[in-house]
Amino acid sequence: MLIMTDAGIERAAVAVIQSGVDLDNKKRYTEALVCYREGIQLLLNLLKGLLEFFCFVRTLCLFSTSQ
Repeated sequence: MLIMTDAGIERAAVAVIQSGVDLDNKKRYTEALVCYREGIQLLLNLLKGLLEFFCFVRTLCLFSTSQ
């Protein structure tokens, strides 16, 4: 199983979106749209993971201060 770091996911998203821009410039709009959607999905997944991590850390902090 491949586990990507946050930076790896970000780089992958940038690469996919850049591919979309390149395809857009070549007037290959349908393929560009696919790249944009995939890149945005990668960024949303990254954001979701970060939010879950920060909620977990916040929960730990609240738990430790309540004792």
